[in-house]
Amino acid sequence: MTTRPNKTVFALLAAFSSSIGLSAAPMVAIGDNAALFVTGVAGITYQDNVFRTQTNRTDDFFFRLQPGVELQFGSQGAASAALFASGEILRYADQSGLNNELLHLLLTASLDEQVYQISFLASYDERSINSLDRASEITDASGIARDLNDTAVQINGRYAFSNLTSVSAGLVFNRRDYNDQGLAGSESFSVPVSLFYEVSPVLDARLGYQWRKVDIIGSNDTFVDSYRDNHFTIGLVGELGSPVFTGDLSVGWMERKFRGDIAMFPFANRKINSITYDVGVTYNATNSSYTLRLERDYMTSIFGGQNFSRSQVSVLGRFSLVPMWSATAMLGYSFSDYSNSDREQDDYFGRVGVHYTPNEYVRVSATISHNRVDGTGLQASDYRANTFSVSASLRY
Repeated sequence: MTTRPNKTVFALLAAFSSSIGLSAAPMVAIGDNAALFVTGVAGITYQDNVFRTQTNRTDDFFFRLQPGVELQFGSQGAASAALFASGEILRYADQSGLNNELLHLLLTASLDEQVYQISFLASYDERSINSLDRASEITDASGIARDLNDTAVQINGRYAFSNLTSVSAGLVFNRRDYNDQGLAGSESFSVPVSLFYEVSPVLDARLGYQWRKVDIIGSNDTFVDSYRDNHFTIGLVGELGSPVFTGDLSVGWMERKFRGDIAMFPFANRKINSITYDVGVTYNATNSSYTLRLERDYMTSIFGGQNFSRSQVSVLGRFSLVPMWSATAMLGYSFSDYSNSDREQDDYFGRVGVHYTPNEYVRVSATISHNRVDGTGLQASDYRANTFSVSASLRY
């Protein structure tokens, strides 16, 4: 029975602390089963198009300081937990109105027994979108700084009925609030269920279903619209014919039914049926790895809750160059098509980074990224943006 990696946890860990991956001994060992780490990130970033606009481009530097702590429990046993907490300070050289202080909190817990596994996650994440290299919200809306708060709670369990079959189920809550009162946030609750069958000791077939309820929230917590999803998927997870190839492959069919009236888009289709896919394949070489991802899903615009489909392809490479030096490179393209609208967007993005890790406590990184968006139609984004950053990460 293979174990599917939790993509949500990985994404949150990466967002909350760039020091994740450093394998330092703890600053303080609390008994035999707990450890306290001090973490931190300090860096400077240059953006040649801060507000991601087509004309009247504004460039600026911003400085980032993110001190934090990491508390781990039970790393030696079947039950474990970890708490990550950090504060992020952003200071711009010229655009002082973009200065910000952000809070990041993440709690994870897991119980891993031979027959069953249980995992829990709770997080609160404040973000300043214009300070990121790339995020889906950037291409959906440009021209102004966007601050948002994400809250998430999820619990998942998996039980093995036999050596060949197992079932997983979960409860997931997410809420997104924008500080800009003119933007549409959301609140969602979903119930994913999957049945696994062991094709081989390193490969599982998966049959999945997810029910999801989403409420679109306008200014002052007013209700804008809501929809219900029935999402059916089938796929494979594990080794793909050889130990050097691993994958998580899923294709499916989603039915989305709307329940309310959209004030901004009263002509919107009240039912959507769509093919979805989420395919990730990784090739692991001796000193490098390459990951190909193909994705298609429906998303919700922050302008009035309008739905749009996003199809995306990306390639990520990780390279161990020489002792203490590594590199990453990523290229991608996505196409967004907005329902019942003439709005369409092509998004081209890339990133190259070089990383120096002199010891288990410190990592120094330099990253350059490019984002090009070509949009047509009402409220479409259309811009070019480049970002260069240098940062140092600490975990002690």
